[in-house]
Amino acid sequence: MIIVIVLHLFRLNRMQRINVSVLWLALSLVVRRLEGVCEKPGKFSFHTEKLHYCDAHELCLKEGQAVGRLGTMVGQCVDKYLEQNTMLSSTWINLHALHSHTSDASESSWIYGDTGRSRSAPEMIHQQINETEGDLDGHRVAIITKQNIIVRRGTKSDKHSVLCQIVALPNNHKNRFVEKFVQASLPTGDSWLKEKKWSGGCFSIYVRSTKIMCAMRCHVDLKCRSFYHNFIDDQCITSNYVDSLLGDKYGQKRRLGWIKFPRPG
Repeated sequence: MIIVIVLHLFRLNRMQRINVSVLWLALSLVVRRLEGVCEKPGKFSFHTEKLHYCDAHELCLKEGQAVGRLGTMVGQCVDKYLEQNTMLSSTWINLHALHSHTSDASESSWIYGDTGRSRSAPEMIHQQINETEGDLDGHRVAIITKQNIIVRRGTKSDKHSVLCQIVALPNNHKNRFVEKFVQASLPTGDSWLKEKKWSGGCFSIYVRSTKIMCAMRCHVDLKCRSFYHNFIDDQCITSNYVDSLLGDKYGQKRRLGWIKFPRPG
């Protein structure tokens, strides 16, 4: 199934134009990831305050919005920052396996949340994701320590500093922006719901929402990375900042009816 959303900017009010314009610009930045996005990484901003995972993402987004730019938790450009800096404390980075169906979340399944790119073989050799004691299956997000070591952590109770990347938005503008959402295929025997012990992402929930309405919510929301729609009860859930399996609170009694649409690009 394919959903195509077409927005004519001249038909929207001023605030809607701004929102959609920023959305298109942000997406164009993601498309440029293969053109050496870390060669001109913009501004890095380190925050020593200890924050939960989703709060850290939100801080970076708001910091960028405050200056008319795109703010994300630093991901694939972390090495660029470390060329001239060291971490002052344990710090969230945008590297995760929240989308993975595998129980062990092997290193090959981890991706950079800011671009959706998988780690390359040289990156995995140069900077391994180290394990920590405890429930390793649940540890599906990452921090980098003061010793510049990447370590698996969880989202439920951990609080760490955050490193944001603030990037100038391109100047391009278009009168029409088309975004095509294609329904994701689910591996046989799997569910879009994570196991209870696994870490989960950040979500927004909407009730009584059709599939088209759900697609539109994701389309105009800068932080949306994918959306889920339940065709049984018309519930809509957007996965924010990073692409994640659904939270376990949508568990055994509500496993049926969920379909997923990743954001293009």
